[in-house]
Amino acid sequence: MTTTHTAGPWTNHGRIPQAGLPHSAVAAKTLIARVYSEAFGDSEQEAANACLIAAAPDLLEALQKLLRIQNDVEVLGEWEALEINVGMRKKTRAKVDEIHAQACAAVKKAIGA
Repeated sequence: MTTTHTAGPWTNHGRIPQAGLPHSAVAAKTLIARVYSEAFGDSEQEAANACLIAAAPDLLEALQKLLRIQNDVEVLGEWEALEINVGMRKKTRAKVDEIHAQACAAVKKAIGA
């Protein structure tokens, strides 16, 4: 059985006191999570947890791409196999750079930076 998650992007809307929300709200088109802190009233921890939850789809996508490129390399046999073709090496390097940038952005989102 395969179940898909709510499509991203997920956004940490933070606390919305005027709406009577005593917690952070993470949402896509609908509410994904109400986030509270472990220690009641610790708004920094609550915000950090909400950022991590909101980044989940981005982190998942980056990791899936990383695993796919690793699998492609393993199919070739060894990392050195990429050296056979300069064009392939440049193409692979560009793809790795793209995935690295995506992973960095997802981590920044996860830590609220």
